[in-house]
Amino acid sequence: EKTGASLNITGILSKYVVFNSTLGPEFMDKQLQNFLLTRNIDDDDFDDLFQPAKRKLGTLRGDEMYGFVPALMLGGPSSLDHLEKLKAVEHLILLSQLAELQPYSF
Repeated sequence: EKTGASLNITGILSKYVVFNSTLGPEFMDKQLQNFLLTRNIDDDDFDDLFQPAKRKLGTLRGDEMYGFVPALMLGGPSSLDHLEKLKAVEHLILLSQLAELQPYSF
């Protein structure tokens, strides 16, 4: 928290982006609050599948996420029929073991 740098990870693609902040440590709490308050579900809605998945599979618990089975990195299709409710931590650990984390190349 003292450096202001952040790392965004896209787990299903095993990609990341690093952002360096120019703000000092005294602004870190405010920056985190701003981040949390401005999150928009559409920013993280892969292929617009969140609402259809919620209708089909139900609301997520705090420790769950919707995930593709089989995982996209294993060749699974990115369709509603292949989404399941999964334990978030365990699924993210599995995804992290399927492919080495790579930077986005843009």
